[in-house]
Amino acid sequence: MRLGYACINMTMGKKVSTNRAMIKKTFESKGLDYVSELALKNSQDIIKILEWNRLNGIYFFRLSSAVIPWGDHIDLTQLKDYKQIKAELKKAGDFAKYHNMRINSHPGPFCVLTSPNESVVTNTIADLELHGKIFDMMGLSKTTYNNINIHCNGVYGDKQSAMDRFITNFQRCSNSVKKRLTIENDDKGSMYSVKDLMYIHQKTGIPIVFDYHHHQFCTGDLSEEQALKLAATTWPKGIRQEVHYSESKRMHENNLKEKPQAHSDYIISLPNTYELDLDVMVEAKAKELALYIGRWQTWHNGHEWLISQQLDKGKNVWVAIRDVPQDEKNPKSAHQVLMDLSKEKFFIDNSDRIMISIIPDIESVNYGRGVGYEVINHIPPSNVEMISGTKIREGYMDSNGDVIEYSVNA
Repeated sequence: MRLGYACINMTMGKKVSTNRAMIKKTFESKGLDYVSELALKNSQDIIKILEWNRLNGIYFFRLSSAVIPWGDHIDLTQLKDYKQIKAELKKAGDFAKYHNMRINSHPGPFCVLTSPNESVVTNTIADLELHGKIFDMMGLSKTTYNNINIHCNGVYGDKQSAMDRFITNFQRCSNSVKKRLTIENDDKGSMYSVKDLMYIHQKTGIPIVFDYHHHQFCTGDLSEEQALKLAATTWPKGIRQEVHYSESKRMHENNLKEKPQAHSDYIISLPNTYELDLDVMVEAKAKELALYIGRWQTWHNGHEWLISQQLDKGKNVWVAIRDVPQDEKNPKSAHQVLMDLSKEKFFIDNSDRIMISIIPDIESVNYGRGVGYEVINHIPPSNVEMISGTKIREGYMDSNGDVIEYSVNA
């Protein structure tokens, strides 16, 4: 399983972005020169994000659809920086290919090949063609390894007729789009399940991207495993199946006002792959995390120092609690530890940047050449290193590492 994230690198901040865009009013007032300026900055930052991804062991990335704002309305060759934009895109594509990074895209909900409205279809094809042109300029493969993924986005009272329109309109696209296009299952019962999308696949050969979260709301009477493995049959040999994974914002925040389909900021578990080799696109707002694994019994200033090493670098943190058997050294269950940590002032003060979850009691952390995450050993100062959770539990030391002295009155 290989994990990826979508579009925005929160750790690098707003100054590094491939998502600089503009509203229509700005486009009409500032024109092509401003489009060119933003497109060049976006293109130059792609390789910066990819280099960060490489250093952090991330080899799957979704490129923003806003790299060239309003690019589907213009002749790209008329941009004043066109040659430089093209060179920057090629540089990023070469970097991705050299390091075996998978790049893909996901045009938005206004891409509707099922629409009965010709103007909507025309605009959809123009948008898809822009994505294809950008990938061509990057030198990416004309295969679903570098896929352009969309939803069907409309039933219009007759799902069968809508799918037939999709198939007809798909044939109007260039090979740059057709050879890269994938389709994804929806999150509403009236829309398209994996089972529904098999009809389009059988007519066109388009692979299906399985979305775990969406499947909960549109099952097609299939279990998660059945739907995932049915989608797997649609992928060409030699190209790893892509899936999407997210979790419910309503459940994470215990907020019934949130739609159950809404994505959470973090994920607290990984999907069941059912023994398939998958590329997993994590669809969550807070995407890059520094992972800390421990028992965390009992929380003390040494733990706080350790986690602060990454928080102080601007990283978001995942604190993983090992689900160890309860014994003399581990008197609390993992669930009790989770509840205790969530009440600590350190976690409350950093609640927007720290995720806590329970993981199985692992025995080792392993990674392979070219796909591993960085493993960092933080060496604490002596006054931090000597703090002992065991001594704190036994009452001989406080959480600062100070020895507790007792006096016996005669």
